[in-house]
This record gives sequence, structure tokens and C-alpha cells, in this order.
Amino acid sequence: MQAIRLKTEFLFEPVGIDIDRPRLFWNCQGGTRQTAYEIAATAEDGRTCGRAAV
Repeated sequence: MQAIRLKTEFLFEPVGIDIDRPRLFWNCQGGTRQTAYEIAATAEDGRTCGRAAV
């Protein structure tokens, strides 16, 4: 499964979001149905800043 049309707070490529818990949105390529997800936030230098799985 590949996530496409990624958005944060309804914005494509947001810069400077000042929200503690931003809402994340995406679609699955090819109409695939998603049953779980894992999100990892990384800094520009590649360091992992946070991770969550559901």
C-alpha cells in the first residue's frame, strides 16, 4: 500500500504548523483498503522524532 495525497491540517506541504496534535490525512493508491497504520516523524537530518502505530 502506498499513501498518496498526503495532507496535514487539510494542507498539502504545510510549513510551520503550530498545533500540538495536527490532523493527518491520506488516500491509498489503487483503491486499497487500509486496516492499520504506523506514522514516523523524522527531522531533516533523518533522526526519528516520534512514532505511533494503530
